[in-house]
Amino acid sequence: MIEDKLRIIVIYKSLLNDVYKAMINIPKEHYCLKELVINEMFNYLKELYLSNDIINKDVRINLKEKVVIKFKYICSLIRILNENKILGERKYLQISEKEKLILLLFNGWKKI
Repeated sequence: MIEDKLRIIVIYKSLLNDVYKAMINIPKEHYCLKELVINEMFNYLKELYLSNDIINKDVRINLKEKVVIKFKYICSLIRILNENKILGERKYLQISEKEKLILLLFNGWKKI
């Protein structure tokens, strides 16, 4: 298996796994929100790979900007999970630390 070298991808996959596991046993009333969050997060992973591996520099820069914006959207979805008591406070704090780290790493990654 190929190991990911980009630290952002490794941390994001860990974040994705944490959110996915935390949402396994949620009430039926929140299934739509669960599907939205999971679909967005998996689609985002695909976009993250694409924006890192594309060769054309101008296209890559545009994709990286879009990826950062979409990550902020995903962070807001995770915050909604916490507000609706789908994520526990302790789990949310762990996830938000990973979100902060990824946002810091994005600052250097966008310049490359």
